Order: sequence, then structure tokens, then C-alpha cells
Amino acid sequence: MEGGIKVGALIDSATPAHWVETILRDIQQHPKMGLCVAIEEPQGQPRVDTETTVARLAHWLLHTVVDTPQFSHNPWEPVALPDEISRDSLQSNPELFEQCDVIICLTRAHPSHTLSQAAIPVWSAAQPLLDLGIQRSLIKRSPFAWLHLWELQCQEGSSTQLNERIASHSLPCQTYSISDLQRLSYSALPSVFMSRLGWLVSSETFKLDPLDIQQVNQGVFEVDAQLAQEDADYLRGIEENNGKQFNNVFAPLLQSVMLLKKKTVERIHHKLFTEHWQIAVVKSSDGTTQSMTDVATIPIQDFKNIAETTDVMWADPHLIEHQTGLYMFFEQMHEHNNNAHIAYAKLDDHGQMINNGIALTAAHHLSFPYVFEHAGGCYMIPETASLNCVNLYKATKFPDQWEHHATLIENINAADSVLIQHNGLWWMFTSCQSHRSVDERDELQIYYAEDIEGPWQAHAANPVITGIDRSRMAGPIVSEDGQLYRVSQYGAWRYGYGINTSRIDELTPTSYRETAVLRKIPDKKSQWVGCHSLCQLGDLTVIDRVRHSRH
Repeated sequence: MEGGIKVGALIDSATPAHWVETILRDIQQHPKMGLCVAIEEPQGQPRVDTETTVARLAHWLLHTVVDTPQFSHNPWEPVALPDEISRDSLQSNPELFEQCDVIICLTRAHPSHTLSQAAIPVWSAAQPLLDLGIQRSLIKRSPFAWLHLWELQCQEGSSTQLNERIASHSLPCQTYSISDLQRLSYSALPSVFMSRLGWLVSSETFKLDPLDIQQVNQGVFEVDAQLAQEDADYLRGIEENNGKQFNNVFAPLLQSVMLLKKKTVERIHHKLFTEHWQIAVVKSSDGTTQSMTDVATIPIQDFKNIAETTDVMWADPHLIEHQTGLYMFFEQMHEHNNNAHIAYAKLDDHGQMINNGIALTAAHHLSFPYVFEHAGGCYMIPETASLNCVNLYKATKFPDQWEHHATLIENINAADSVLIQHNGLWWMFTSCQSHRSVDERDELQIYYAEDIEGPWQAHAANPVITGIDRSRMAGPIVSEDGQLYRVSQYGAWRYGYGINTSRIDELTPTSYRETAVLRKIPDKKSQWVGCHSLCQLGDLTVIDRVRHSRH
């Protein structure tokens, strides 16, 4: 396919699972992707249930009594393929995929020897291993649940095996329901497949054969790359041993007890404690501008609270130097009220509050007020994800009177949007979700425009970064000595655990690369258990941080 790629998709039914149908529909609608679908009916005799009564009881206990799902979305619901998606049978047409650039295997089992003669990459999520990995992550209370894509090795006369890990996507592991974690993982699969296929189309460095593993780990912090590799190695070991370590009858019983214990402890903790977000500041000792390296290495506990708050939470601080002084805009939310509004505080030279007030209110939730000056005016982009758009506000009377100025992008569930001018273009970095059931932002998307009011064009490789370990924005893009830096949220263990600093190495309409630099996480001995926003201006740096307090 000229200027694009042709994708072969292997499915096992004309009424596939909803997540499979979503992938096929997205490929069909992509302007630079062609689609060729084949059905490979499951082979072999039906499985005979040889489980003992004890094993069935253990599985019932784990998946019914202990597992209490909250999500209603069902990614496995059968969906009939639309007529415009044609399909054939590999049994009757074994040469169906010969003109394809890549094959994605969406069947639960590995493909049969039918693909052994195709000298093109075959990708798979290895669904049985994905299920086992999800269960293991939950039982162990791992920092992430990992969703891997694999390249399969299809050899003539031998069974299909896992070859290379070509993608790893981190998902939140903060539920106690195996069913919920499976649902959000399979719901995220279409976006993970499509993002990597999109990278094939847009990136000259992401090779088809052999697949460039450097692209897989692009921008990944070493500790997370190691976690992903350890998880992948574990799952590969399961396949090589044919799952023998899961044949223990008493394993589900032990897992049930472990999960129930952790679930009970967490419930007691939530009854006794609540989370309280506050904003804190640090000033450089010599009064000079703090570098991003210096900022990233300052311990969270060394910051000083701007104000002590009890019944209200402050988060998402953004600084702006106005002709009337230094101001901080932030999210303010009263306890027991999920709709926050935007507040402001005037700060002195040491970052302490002189006065404060309300800047912007609405009937919907507002947060992350990115503020900046342009063409003599003051502008703000607060989070308006509930409206499915990115709105731009302009100050009519700074700092407490603002009006809607323009809608920059419509029909997008985006949060934490920031702008920067670079190489003659406006660039928007914004945080999206692979699926609505993933309750954290696990995709970084970029848009660009010649004028601030648009029209805004999507980056060719969107989403340019995926996974909750580094996707979500945590503050403005910083320009330091001609080098751009991006701060992002580190979503391991809990929501708002830490802040990453990454160097932007390449930013064009068709390519994006960044390199991990430093990470700020709480000290285990500190009362603070997380942070998720950072803004630096001159010799001042502000962050938000969270601690537990008694009800």
C-alpha cells in the first residue's frame, strides 16, 4: 500500500469479541491502512473438564466471592462484523496474507502452521498469558499491570512460539477485582495495537523486519523497562513450561486468601484515613533560576506548604508572572464535592501567599489551569474533559474574571493540556485514555497549529507515548538553554505517586522522541505519599503533594 501499510488480521469468528471488532473497524477507517481479514476456526477437540471438585471450589471462591467487579463494560461481547469488512478463510485461501506488511493475530490461541510460510511479522497479545499476568499482578499488588504485544515465531513443521516483545503498556493495578483488571486491559488493547500500527506508518525508525526494540523502550525509565522485561520473562516461562506452575489445586485457594487479606486491610485504611492534597514551594538558595535537574532532585519533604488547608484540597499549581505580581493558579476542591473550580493566589518573592480568591467556576469539574501570556493577553486552558473538548479562556480582568475565548479541539476526552511555541508552530500536549474504563490517563497525544486558535492537526504518531508510567502531563513544557523538557505523572502503586522529567529530543508533525532523565517519588520515611504536578518559574518551584490524615 503506497504511503501506508496493509494489515492482515486473523480472527476466530465472524462475530468476534467487541475489542477485536473495534480494532478491525479502526484499521478499516484509517486513511493509511489497508485491511485483510481471515477467519481461522479453532482446531482440536473440545476441552474436557478434568478439574477436581476442590479446584472448581477454589476458582469459584477466587472469581465469585473475593472478586467484586465494578465495571459494566464487557469487551468480550460478541459483535457481528459489518458488511464493509470482508473476510476469507485461511484454510481455503492460504495465500491471503502474502501482500500484507504485518499480521495481527486476534485469536485466543496461537495461529496454526498456516502462517509458517509468511515471511512477515505476526503480532499477538497472547491472550492466555495476558490473563495470567493480570491475575499475578493483582495478587502480588504490583506497581503496574502490564499489557504486552509479542512478535510470534511461526516455523514450518513446528508450533508457534513467542519471539520478541514488541510493546509493553502499563495499566493501573489499584483495583481488587480480577474481572475489572481484565476488562480494562482488553478494553485498552485496541488502542495499544493501533498506536503501534500507527508508528509503523509514521516513523522511519520503527522497522518491520526486524522490529526495532529501541522504539519499544523509547522514553522508558530503566526501572520500568526492567519491570516490563521481568513480567514478560515470567510469562514466557509459563508458555515454555505449558503452564505447569498453575496446575496446583491449592493455588487459587492461597490466592483467594492473599487477595481477601489485602482487600480487608485496604478497606480498614480507607475507613480510618483520608487523602489530603496541598501545594508546596521551594526557592533556590542563591536566587537564580533552578534547572530542571536541580528541581527533579529536591526531595518532596523539603518543599514548604504555601498554606495549611483542612477542609479543602489544593492541587495542579501553575505559575505566571503578571505585571501586578507573581500569581499561582490551581485546582481547589472542597471535601465531599467532586466538582472542583479554579482558584488563584498572589505570592511574595519567597512563594508565600499574600492573598487568594476564586478565578473560574462552572457547573462541571475544572482543574489543571495552564496559564500563559500571548499577544498582550492572559489565557488559560483548564481541564474540561467532561465537556469532550479543549477550551481556551481569556482574562477580562486579571486574575479573577475570565471568559470563554475559543474551543481549540472538539470531540476529545482530554485533560491536562499545555501549549508551547516551537519551530514556528504551536504545539499542544494533552492526556487521553485508551478506553473510558481505564480510570487513569494512559496516552500522550500531541496536536499542532500555525495559529493558537487553530485549526489544530493531530500528530501523525498519536498517541506518541502510552502507559501510566509516563504518559500523563504533570505541568508545563520547560525550555532550558534551547532544550525542551516534559514533566509527566508516574502512576505506579497509586494515582499521583511521582513526577518524571524527560528531555524532548525530537518534535515534528510526524515524529516524537524523548529520553527519561529523572524521577521524583516520595521518601519511604516521609509523611507524603505522592505528588503529581510541578511548575517552575525563575527561582521558585511549586508542586502538589498528598498525605494521609485521620477522618
